[in-house]
Amino acid sequence: MMTVKLDVSGFKKNLIEPLRRQAPFAISHAINKTLSAVRKDQIQQMDRVFDGGAVRYTKSSPRISYSSKRDLQGFLYYPAEFGYMHDLIQGGTVLPKGRKLVEPAFTNGKSAVRLTKRGKNIPNKFLKDNKEKKDKFFIGIPKGRPKSDSYYGLWRRYGKGGLSKRGKPRGKIKLIISMAKTKREQKAIFHSAEYAVAEFNKRIYRQIPASFRFASRSAARSTRNLRFR
Repeated sequence: MMTVKLDVSGFKKNLIEPLRRQAPFAISHAINKTLSAVRKDQIQQMDRVFDGGAVRYTKSSPRISYSSKRDLQGFLYYPAEFGYMHDLIQGGTVLPKGRKLVEPAFTNGKSAVRLTKRGKNIPNKFLKDNKEKKDKFFIGIPKGRPKSDSYYGLWRRYGKGGLSKRGKPRGKIKLIISMAKTKREQKAIFHSAEYAVAEFNKRIYRQIPASFRFASRSAARSTRNLRFR
């Protein structure tokens, strides 16, 4: 999470009286406009960093809590439901919800199962539906394979199944989903805070004069709209 909090007490002393009254509004406006620009930059950085670019769901993850003239602090953050983004930002050990991590099996860099648009996770419906199709799928380690966790997962049967008269398999099997790992180390590849600080510092000092001009115009419109009894 990126937090922006500005103390403008010293800044206000150097302003003439009309601008001094507008300082909290103008600074809040500058913070909010800059945070919006930082959020947009975060989304652009996702396409640069993530292999194949980010999907729409991931691009919706950065959120803003805006400042006000009474509270000159704003936040750029990633909600808890985007837990995979926290892993990509902070790195560390990824633990399973159950006993094993459920991950797609890859062959020549291609996933054996169609992935969901939400952060390239395996659809829950796929797991639920196919566990019950025992004629086509099974979970475990196939016969004839080493009793190693690296072979443990959801396998799919192709062909008729069973053995021929010569004792050879009449079909083949393929690992669809791997359940080999109890944890996984994730490197921090999306340096959100670094991107945010660089973009904020680049923009905030250009935005403050523009926000004071906006505040002055807003104050002038409010004065023209006053009605005296």
